[in-house]
Amino acid sequence: MAPALTSSTVALSFAFDTVTKSLNVIMTDQGSGEVVRKISYTRLPSDVHQPSKLHGLLLDQFA
Repeated sequence: MAPALTSSTVALSFAFDTVTKSLNVIMTDQGSGEVVRKISYTRLPSDVHQPSKLHGLLLDQFA
């Protein structure tokens, strides 16, 4: 018998940490507030990451 599946809503947010120069992607369960997954990108090619162009589009907050 297959395990029962439950539905949940996951919020996705992005934050750029200016100290560590990393882009953090955080997935949070909206029901419980629990962080489901956090991914930190520390190496982004300079032609891909342009903070002046990303501000307001992808970044929700600065850490």
